[in-house]
Amino acid sequence: MPLRPKIGWVRSIRKALGMTIKQLAKRLGVDPSRIVKIKTAEIRDAVTLHTLKMVAEKLDCSFVYALVPSTSLKEAIESKAEALA
Repeated sequence: MPLRPKIGWVRSIRKALGMTIKQLAKRLGVDPSRIVKIKTAEIRDAVTLHTLKMVAEKLDCSFVYALVPSTSLKEAIESKAEALA
């Protein structure tokens, strides 16, 4: 599972596309200060899924949200069954 870049996905992809904050703001129909707030919120783990979906769409990206168990589902089920027994 890829780790989020230190500067965040939004900023990383925006920069990779050679897009300025103003350009992304225009695509989203928001003030450039909102882009800065989104970037900051992402780094603080405080950005909403709705916001990330919206930004991903405007950056022509797919938004992927996942919960990845630290053990296999089979192991989790067996462990739960064992605890109940």
